[in-house]
Amino acid sequence: MYKFINQLFSKKVFLLLLIVCSFSVKESLASHAAGSDLTYQSLGGGNYQITFTFYRDCFGIDPPLSQSLRVFSSSCNFDTTITMDTVPDSTPGIGVEIQLNCSSVVSTCNGGTATGIQQCQYSTIITLPTTCPDWQFSTSVSARNQAVTTIDNPSGENLYCEAYLNNTLGENSSPTFSSVPVAKVCIGQPNNFNQSAIDADGDSLVYTFIAPRTNENTPLTYLPGYSVVNPFVSSPPVSINDLNGDIFMQPTQLDITVVAVQVQEYRNGILIGTVMRDMQLYAENCTNVIPILSGIDTTSSFATSTCVGGQFCFNIITSDPDPNQVLSMSWNQGIPGANFTITGSPHPTGQFCWTPTQADARTQPYYFTVNVKDNACPAPGSVAKTYSITVSNMSISLTSTPNVSCSTSHNGSAMATSTGIPPNTYSWTFPNGSLITGPTSINHLDPGNYTLNVTDGNNCMGISNFSILAPPPLAVNVTGVNSGCGGGGAGSATANVTGGTPGTNGY
Repeated sequence: MYKFINQLFSKKVFLLLLIVCSFSVKESLASHAAGSDLTYQSLGGGNYQITFTFYRDCFGIDPPLSQSLRVFSSSCNFDTTITMDTVPDSTPGIGVEIQLNCSSVVSTCNGGTATGIQQCQYSTIITLPTTCPDWQFSTSVSARNQAVTTIDNPSGENLYCEAYLNNTLGENSSPTFSSVPVAKVCIGQPNNFNQSAIDADGDSLVYTFIAPRTNENTPLTYLPGYSVVNPFVSSPPVSINDLNGDIFMQPTQLDITVVAVQVQEYRNGILIGTVMRDMQLYAENCTNVIPILSGIDTTSSFATSTCVGGQFCFNIITSDPDPNQVLSMSWNQGIPGANFTITGSPHPTGQFCWTPTQADARTQPYYFTVNVKDNACPAPGSVAKTYSITVSNMSISLTSTPNVSCSTSHNGSAMATSTGIPPNTYSWTFPNGSLITGPTSINHLDPGNYTLNVTDGNNCMGISNFSILAPPPLAVNVTGVNSGCGGGGAGSATANVTGGTPGTNGY
């Protein structure tokens, strides 16, 4: 009897363990969400194409065949949910693998053991019924990747993504991203990750860390030691450049973390839209040193300026401390109309060339991103850098008195305004060769030829020449008529005046 009870108890324990293990495997396999972007494109007439790009760990469940999209405006009392289908050039339920590993490594997407990530896209076209300042587009995917180490129970959390639009000021397309929000970074090495955001409308973009979401108003909770602005244990701490989106980190330990970035879009100083992206970053021990990207023309500077009216070129040099590694180079085409030529191997050089027009002149810089990757195995090392260019269009508007009042006067004056990137420097050259620098207007000018040179903060120069003339010297010729005999008061005199300023001569 005791033996029977013992066998029965053993079977129940085994069955219970089997159920627990099966549940654990199911939970692990169910988790998969590893990153996302939600963007919109104006098609005109209130029509917008909404695109949700979702990244999944191939060790998890298959991607959904479709996605629900909520379209909401509180101020316009509008709320509806529509379906986004897989984009036409994708197979439903099958994503496209992104390359995290070298080509000889087989990932979980293809039956191997190395981490494999697939990209899946869903899209729909909507017609907004009216203009509202607070259109919200949102969607979510269940079960974040269980591999994440910086949040508690990631497979029990959703991956939520949203975007906002203010279309009361006209049509607008959101920024789009040319970088993948899943990346490996090297422990103990300085790593730069860039969003590679491009705004087709040329609006100003501002980048900030925000809390990753599990639902609209529910942020993820990080484990102790991690936070929204410190998603890695890093020395120096993780930071983001608010103007170009560069994230700098130098992890000190193995981690897989979740990072969220919001991109705000401004037009003429007014916020017209936001998008967010949810990212998954792997801090790993690397078998090699990541490649090196130079600044502009071998310098350490990644910002420069140019002027309207001529071709502007510079080179970007690559190198790698590891011998015998071959580098590949690419750019995100961040500046329309510019060319980027890549030559050389195994360490290529990129040459950027652009001929900006007057329409390109603005105080806000233009940005583009260059990425370089080595061929290390099993995981290639990579680095991305952002380069900025400010374009000036220098023009001068000048008014001056055409003449002094008389040939010996010095009451001429001139006043100028100019475009360009402040601060502008004004230099006035006088007829005798003397120079005055500083004022935008000058007075007490003698007759003669003058030159104004204006240089802006980008060292773009404008030149304007002007002359101040003097009237001919004042001359008087008097003729008289004799009064005759006896001087009876019948005499007369006539004055003939030449020169001077007509209309001001007095007698």
